[in-house]
Amino acid sequence: MPFSFIDIETKQSRKIILLFLTLVIFYFIGFLLIYSASELTIFIESIRGSHQWHKTHSILPSFQTILILLATSFLAALVHWMLSIRNMINRMLSVIRAKPIDPEDRYHLLFKNIVDEVSVATGGIKIEPYVVASRYLNAFALSDFHGRSIIGISEGLLLKMNRRQLEGVIAHEAGHLVWDDCLPATVSCSMAAVYAGLLRMIVSDQERARLPASLPLMVAVFIMRFLTLFLNTWISREREIRADATAVRLTRDPLSLAEPLYLISRDWRGDFLPSDELAPIFIVNPIERKLEESYGMFADLFTTHPPIRKRIDILLDMGHTDFKTFEPNVKEKAKIQDEIPISVPKEEKTWYALNGKIWQGPFSPSELSSLKWTDPFTWMTRAHDMKVRSAFEFEEINSLFKKRLSSHLPVYTCPACKNSLERVYYEGVPIWRCKECKGRLVKTEQLSRIIVREEMMFTEQLKEKVKQVRLSSLKNKGRYIKEPPSALTCPACGNIMHRTFYRAVHPYHMEIDTCRMCSLFWLDQDELEIIQYLTQGRL
Repeated sequence: MPFSFIDIETKQSRKIILLFLTLVIFYFIGFLLIYSASELTIFIESIRGSHQWHKTHSILPSFQTILILLATSFLAALVHWMLSIRNMINRMLSVIRAKPIDPEDRYHLLFKNIVDEVSVATGGIKIEPYVVASRYLNAFALSDFHGRSIIGISEGLLLKMNRRQLEGVIAHEAGHLVWDDCLPATVSCSMAAVYAGLLRMIVSDQERARLPASLPLMVAVFIMRFLTLFLNTWISREREIRADATAVRLTRDPLSLAEPLYLISRDWRGDFLPSDELAPIFIVNPIERKLEESYGMFADLFTTHPPIRKRIDILLDMGHTDFKTFEPNVKEKAKIQDEIPISVPKEEKTWYALNGKIWQGPFSPSELSSLKWTDPFTWMTRAHDMKVRSAFEFEEINSLFKKRLSSHLPVYTCPACKNSLERVYYEGVPIWRCKECKGRLVKTEQLSRIIVREEMMFTEQLKEKVKQVRLSSLKNKGRYIKEPPSALTCPACGNIMHRTFYRAVHPYHMEIDTCRMCSLFWLDQDELEIIQYLTQGRL
């Protein structure tokens, strides 16, 4: 059901004004506590004899002092507000380490298709899909004053959920965008982050200088951080239940959200945040605590999300079922990746091309267009008719050349055996492969996605190679030996590549070739599978 009929402008304005006034009040309380703490510190120092206590000092502020603190609080809140909304989304995406989707990645394409469908259902909200290359299961939504809307999910969630479950999660995040509650949540997260950073700075200074007199100031800032976290808690809990209900309206399927919530609650949510301040933007709190699943007034006051079991029960009630029936069914369901072909249909290799004075082939059309020495004017022929023409005269070949020119798809040569590299998919990620030596050319961000995915089945021969890597590493007692020089040149820039150890599989010593200028890895035969095996903790 489209949501264009929902009038949210007035509610949004009221929320923003209320949030700014709350920010002013919080700053006033903070300055008041800091003022009193500073006066108390002077009083303590006067007792110790290192400072003289004057009559002008008072732990309780005067009326004039209160007015000064109130004016200062308004200015501080205004500055804080401006800094918070400046480049807000990009800063938060950087902290979360989220990246735009790869349009050539099959999993990312599925994600984008669902986002586009949900966008239509919400009345045309323009949504940008983002992905975090990590195994944890979670999702988030962001928006700003300029109307920019983001829905992000982790690679783990993208891989372990089927299409129906992904629709439920994305519809939940779209629910936040529909009700426009992402903006207050984002700003409130920024508010809490200020006091968290100040508290860490004070604690660090106290440990370094061992100043007991700074204890009152630290207590005051800690109280302020507690108050802002309390505000985050109130905003987050109020918005999650509403987004769940909106997801049901969008999908017409309560179980499509209940199932992923159940699966997320029993997997790694992503305990990666530097602090609790960003927790409200996620579908579930990345930092798992027992209190999150507790009930009662204490849990209501100090948790950012309602209990997952409570949210699931509400959804099950909408779906006319109960938890006893639901739990065994969701456990038995196998993950089905809809609309993601695992293998690429093979093209017929019936084409020959004239390279100088020598006919070479047979090639498939895509192989012809990727060969470095071919262009639209290269003489070509097909095996079944033997008519020799320029490449542009064959419609299917010419269209591939046009596509290559329009997309600026690079043509690479194998750094090991100097053959042309072909474009293939590995775990849904587009990479370059040499069909002769079986080496792979992979971008840094592509490798981070590949090692998260667990679609590949590993052979016994590969497991034996992994054991050899492990034994070699044990001989060096986990210490890195001197990195050997590389004899390969980068297919992209032509510079000498660096022979280095892939640090993500420490303490195992995996030697790979890398170009630091182009952020490319060259992986010899089976090296990609070995890295994937080691990083997935299979050994």
